[in-house]
Amino acid sequence: MTTISRLTIVIFILMLLTTAYSTGYMERTADRVKSIALRSLDIDGLKKYLTNVYIPSMKAVRASKTAEPYNHRVYLNDNILAVIALKALNLSIGYEIEKSINKILNTSLEDFSYIVLGRSVKDVVYCRKERYVYSINVEAIGRVEVYEKYLSKDCIVLEWSRYSERLFYKALNSVLLGDIDRAISIFEYAMNLWDGYGFRDRVYEEKGLYSLKSIALALYIYRLFNYIGIKGIDRYWNRILNMISIVSKTQNLDGGFPSVYKIVNGVVKPVNSSDTETTCLVIISLISDKPIEVAQKVHQSLVSVSQGLEFLATVSTSLIAIPITFAILIRRVGIEGLKKSFKTLCQYIKTVIKRMQCRFKK
Repeated sequence: MTTISRLTIVIFILMLLTTAYSTGYMERTADRVKSIALRSLDIDGLKKYLTNVYIPSMKAVRASKTAEPYNHRVYLNDNILAVIALKALNLSIGYEIEKSINKILNTSLEDFSYIVLGRSVKDVVYCRKERYVYSINVEAIGRVEVYEKYLSKDCIVLEWSRYSERLFYKALNSVLLGDIDRAISIFEYAMNLWDGYGFRDRVYEEKGLYSLKSIALALYIYRLFNYIGIKGIDRYWNRILNMISIVSKTQNLDGGFPSVYKIVNGVVKPVNSSDTETTCLVIISLISDKPIEVAQKVHQSLVSVSQGLEFLATVSTSLIAIPITFAILIRRVGIEGLKKSFKTLCQYIKTVIKRMQCRFKK
């Protein structure tokens, strides 16, 4: 194969890539999940729950309203999520928490909560642990302990792919790292665990319980993928509607959501008391605009890649349209020189792709 033939093939591939990025990924569709969720969930109940777990003197929310010992614990990570959730519900205490949490948060630690915010972590396979920060006496509540959750690099969950929650965090983290194809692959794998009532993963196999967080994360990623126009995402729509219905049936009387639920004679039953982290994750995934904000960053990066590929394709096409250019090039640099140019072009393509990935890592 001649050097010019190879160059022609590369140019053709560039044109195909340009078309894929400009038409396949860039189409935006209506955010149907949010509109349905606003009609399906008890919004006033959500406001009531988060208001009831809020501690004014600490400017923070407790991990639970009633469950021991979590009704006497404040997790900083829960409060990171609570800021977004409360703002989505138009509650001013979200801004109060935001001011206080930034003063004591250890940003050097990595956790699942940061992925939800749109900040990538090194990997989701690490064990999730918690560390004690401090404690304080609060009137009418008693002693309240403050903890922070983090991903510990000295412990690895070997069978992480058997947990749907981990899979969805992995998919979202892959998006943030710029690996869209891998994110889609993991998302599709996790969605295949759906049995009509929930994700039948390791948790279900061991306890017969379904994870509500997994549904929330699936809906988060669906909204993100839907916004940037991932091809074929609509084939999950009926399943998405089913998920929203399941979520609405797990909402407790206090307005919050439990971390797990079960099915009894075909009826959805919440298993435990409301959990602040799960409640905030549901609000963020279904009601807030955070998935769309993250999608916009992804969209912008894809636009940058598309523009780079389009420029290369345009320049290269012009070279094909003017054969005399090749004659001039060969006369000036020779066949070997043209081969080097071809290698340079290929390297430039790789650089454009890497730049997209670096955007997410930053």
